[in-house]
Amino acid sequence: KLKDRQKSYLALTPTLYCLSFSLSLFLSSVIHADNLREKTDRAVDRVALEAQEQAISRLNKSLVKYRNTEDEPDLLFKLAQSYQQSAGIQFRILYGQNAKQSESLLKRYNTTLESCVKILNPLIDRFSDFQDRDIAYFIRAKSYEELKKPVLARADYAKLVEAYPNSERA
Repeated sequence: KLKDRQKSYLALTPTLYCLSFSLSLFLSSVIHADNLREKTDRAVDRVALEAQEQAISRLNKSLVKYRNTEDEPDLLFKLAQSYQQSAGIQFRILYGQNAKQSESLLKRYNTTLESCVKILNPLIDRFSDFQDRDIAYFIRAKSYEELKKPVLARADYAKLVEAYPNSERA
């Protein structure tokens, strides 16, 4: 009986090796597919970032042209949103799965967030009746948070809740 069991185990050995090999090939292909997907996603992010930067450039030119007109608050808001979206793309590039974090990418990310805040300041300060002012406070607070300025972030969140208690973002 012992010899029969040993023979049956020996007979299973090639099958187990085959299954083990198949499983390792499958896992390897899954890992490769994930890496490929990540590389594709980051390439798409780079293209989207370039498009976003072109939009920011056009909005800045429009802002110069329409400064002190009724269109200024809307342009400021769209520009701030564009900076926020650009920062989001930069974040994905900076902290993606296979990202090589660099000081220059981090500096660029922080500069984009600072630009967002810089655009939101006059919008919030000068246009108290702007229809999306609650969103402006929220975006600025999120930017301050990312810039590691918690006191300023909390102040904006508090103002948002106080001034716009029925806002989705409050």
